Amino acid sequence: MDNSVEKTPETSARRRNYRPAIFVVLIILLAGVAAFVIALNRRSDNGSGSTETTSSTATKDENEKETDPETKPETKEETSKETEEETPKEEIVEGKTPVNLDQGDASDLDALTGVVNYAASDGQTVMIRVSIDQYLETGECTLDLTTSYDSFNLADAISPSASTSSCSFDISTDLLTGGKYDINVTVRSGDRKGIIKGEVEV
Repeated sequence: MDNSVEKTPETSARRRNYRPAIFVVLIILLAGVAAFVIALNRRSDNGSGSTETTSSTATKDENEKETDPETKPETKEETSKETEEETPKEEIVEGKTPVNLDQGDASDLDALTGVVNYAASDGQTVMIRVSIDQYLETGECTLDLTTSYDSFNLADAISPSASTSSCSFDISTDLLTGGKYDINVTVRSGDRKGIIKGEVEV
């Protein structure tokens, strides 16, 4: 008895119908695999590009910080210059001689010093007052009034006070021709001498 299955035309037709379906399934699978591989490659490219961009941005920020003068660390010279600017300087008032403590008291100076602290005319008398910085028990002041066309001189004894000295002169305007006179007062006491200057309008 023959057990082999007899191939009928119907069976052959069924097998031929399966083949196209298998090909379609294989094509779909291959297409899916290809799409998956492409997607993975794109993600990998995007990740590396983002990393490069972040690295480039960080490097750029560091370079800007190095070249930015505002964020540049201060040098020792700049710090020293700022300290000098913040240190208050001694104010010097115009017309006032700064006091030098190394020079000591005015009484210790060899030259006699002072100032004409008053010089005016009331029309009848020219009044001149001289203040001497040193205390002098004895001595004399010699006044010389001069212009380009006139001169006058007068002497007065030094008058001591608590710590300074003075001289006073009162001159009648009848003795003067008028105009602006230069005042020169020579102060002498012992072997010390000084000249005090000023001017007065007569």
